[in-house]
Amino acid sequence: MTAVFLLVALIGWFGGYYYGRNPNLAAGDPSSKVVEIINAPKWLFYLCGAPTSSKYPKGVLIISAVRAQILGIFLGMLAITAEFWNPVREIVLLGFGFAVLLPYMIAHYLNKRYKVDLEK
Repeated sequence: MTAVFLLVALIGWFGGYYYGRNPNLAAGDPSSKVVEIINAPKWLFYLCGAPTSSKYPKGVLIISAVRAQILGIFLGMLAITAEFWNPVREIVLLGFGFAVLLPYMIAHYLNKRYKVDLEK
């Protein structure tokens, strides 16, 4: 179980990093998608691996990439905690629920607070 969580955590973090560097990797018609970007604080920018895209100014992050990376970080923390603490299955499932739900809440907060409008 721990190996699966760690594998998903790594895929989430690296997937978010590569999507942040190249936002054209998204499936479907890119012209129909609204890409939300934020002017992230430095600690978050470096926590996400400092991805820079030629399409956007330096120092901004794509919110969906940040969400994937935060999911990867939380799942990694859950996997390490579950491995060393060895809790009952219900606690692990509750932690998994929080690890999936919290990145959406954090990304929503970051989007409201640090949103960048490139239309101006």
